[in-house]
Amino acid sequence: MKRSLSLAAVIALALSLMSGPAAASPLDDPHPHVLLLGADITWVDPGPGQPPYVINDYRKCVDLAGGRTLKHNRFHDNVHFGQANQALVGAGHIVVPFTNCAALDEAYNK
Repeated sequence: MKRSLSLAAVIALALSLMSGPAAASPLDDPHPHVLLLGADITWVDPGPGQPPYVINDYRKCVDLAGGRTLKHNRFHDNVHFGQANQALVGAGHIVVPFTNCAALDEAYNK
């Protein structure tokens, strides 16, 4: 119960930051996102244009923004690089740029 409330608070905080101008982001183009709950990830030294992690497994995938792209605003940057990202990763979750959960689940045979 406490973990669910913490996750809900983090998501509410992230959603409250959806407006506002964007800071410079290393991700060039707006792109769709998914939230991986119970993510097992390995942090790596990425090559050019590659993510700094490898997804080993995850418990559940949640489509964010209905599969639409997110513009580079405070919400986008926060879920990738800010306090929302730190809170999510600290709880074993991560937001990743991926088209949708169905495609990700298929890639992982879920």
